[in-house]
Amino acid sequence: MVKVIMILSLLLTLTYADDDKLFNAVSKGNIKDVQELIASGANVKAEKQGWQLGITPLHIAAKKGHKDIAALLLEKGADIDARIKADNDKGQTALLLATMEGNGEVARLLFDKGAKTTAMENGYTLLHAASESGMKWLAEKLLTAKHEVDATDDSGNTPLFLAARYGKAEVAELLIANKANKKHLSNNGSSLLHYAANGGLLDLVNQLIAEGADHKLKNKRNETPFSNACFRGRVDVAKKLFSLGADIKDIDDYLVMLVEYGNKDQVEILCVFADHIDFHKKQKGLSLFHRAVKRGKKKLVKLLVEKGADVNEEITEGKYKGKKVGDLAKNDEISKILGVAPKVKKPKQVFHIVKGQGDFETNVSVIIYYRWTNDFFDKETHFKKLATIQTVDAPFPGGGVTGAQVYNEVAAVIKDKGGKIFARSVKNDPFTWKGSIEIKDAKNEYFNNYVCADKDGQLYMFLDLKKK
Repeated sequence: MVKVIMILSLLLTLTYADDDKLFNAVSKGNIKDVQELIASGANVKAEKQGWQLGITPLHIAAKKGHKDIAALLLEKGADIDARIKADNDKGQTALLLATMEGNGEVARLLFDKGAKTTAMENGYTLLHAASESGMKWLAEKLLTAKHEVDATDDSGNTPLFLAARYGKAEVAELLIANKANKKHLSNNGSSLLHYAANGGLLDLVNQLIAEGADHKLKNKRNETPFSNACFRGRVDVAKKLFSLGADIKDIDDYLVMLVEYGNKDQVEILCVFADHIDFHKKQKGLSLFHRAVKRGKKKLVKLLVEKGADVNEEITEGKYKGKKVGDLAKNDEISKILGVAPKVKKPKQVFHIVKGQGDFETNVSVIIYYRWTNDFFDKETHFKKLATIQTVDAPFPGGGVTGAQVYNEVAAVIKDKGGKIFARSVKNDPFTWKGSIEIKDAKNEYFNNYVCADKDGQLYMFLDLKKK
């Protein structure tokens, strides 16, 4: 008897192991392994336990969009209408999951195989899912089958609200054509206009406004259609609502977030309304301008500098007290816009910055800003200062000193130190003062050489000791 129990226990252990492997193979989309595991006895109706209670291999195939595997599981007897039992996803079927994830091919397979279209326990229906993901063909079939067009989920959202929120214009039009309620409010007091603004549906926004929708309506979170449009980076909708009198103060609570974490479209919102936003009001010592510099928002920083932002301002409080705006810049593009020296964390970065900038004034800024001295170069192993050349009659800037004159003086120093000039490229521009010379040293190794001037007319030649 004991032996029988042990054998049964072993068989169950092996079966569960195969089931786990089946879940993994389905998740990875490996149909060959799925076929082999099913052939060896893995259970296609297996259910996960614990916090994933009720999830089957078919649920995973539907969620991941693996159509061929879903078809195989159905062929081998998977329950097409199995529902997830875990609290967070309670009631979800494979069809609902495929639709929510926008996996149209799997959704069509399951629908055509006769999967049930009943709702979850929280009121979220298949029509909600089709509307949210923009699956118009399925929405049409459900509406034809007389599914409730204005069904609400536990947040009070209708399918039309979700189509608008996620920018699914065609589905929104379909629902409106089927008499969806445009005057409904969600549980938090949001209107369809809130959601249309959120989804960037300008045509629907225009339609609703023409029908008398209140574009200044605030929901329970104090959001307006305008603030929704701005927060989502819907430039055209935001401009339309602002032209109707939307209050720029509606986005005050979002400004720091938009500056620090905004994507391209959200930063564009800030640029469009720059004349109406106070970028210099400080929070914890930093203004929005400071934050834009710190976060590397190139377009916004450039615009604000053009509008007169103080690039030399010193921060007087908070974490960055005593720093200047330029100290916040984390890349050389922002430094260049500000007209300050690029921030160099390690000496070896200097040559990359100088080479990348390629203009005289920036190179001068680097020298002045870091106050390079003979002692500095004596201590650094990556750089070698070959010479300091005093030029005659060389006021800053210009003064008639040409690139050719610079080259001749530098060339003389190189030869004096035993180097050999391999090639040269010099700009004969009195405002450049920059020669670029490729040389060989005494060991016949190639290096790149850069010549820069400081404001006193001293020319510094730096040799990058990194081999070409």
